Amino acid sequence: MVAIEGAVTATGGTGADVFAFYGAQSGLQTHLTITDFEIGTDRIDVSQLGISAGVLTTYLNDYLTDPESDPLVEFDLSALTSDTSDSIKLTIQKASITPTGNSESEPTEVTGNALKAALSDAISTSFEMTSGLSDAWVLDLAPLVYPSAP
Repeated sequence: MVAIEGAVTATGGTGADVFAFYGAQSGLQTHLTITDFEIGTDRIDVSQLGISAGVLTTYLNDYLTDPESDPLVEFDLSALTSDTSDSIKLTIQKASITPTGNSESEPTEVTGNALKAALSDAISTSFEMTSGLSDAWVLDLAPLVYPSAP
């Protein structure tokens, strides 16, 4: 699922989901809300936002150690891009984890600091790393976002 512009609410399906930002234009204004994040299965791809892995790691580490950080788990990624006019937010509305080795088990909801810690492994600046797939979706999406003039 790809967030291009505006407020986007995304609900994944069964199995692994990749929630991605598409940041091809300057002044990107988007707020992605994920309603059902599955820890250990789903991934968040920020590779198209131009955020370096080092900057993202520092941000997530600071966020995890900040006692004043939002318990609802909302990330403001705006300051991590090179464009000061960007407004990029990510909210995790609900997250769960299914115990490994027991497919009969019900998922357990994860909140607060446990969720923040789990998300630091799920957000990546490398699409291939998060999904095992190529990032060819970007080339397929670009004509849909910026169609050629007739």
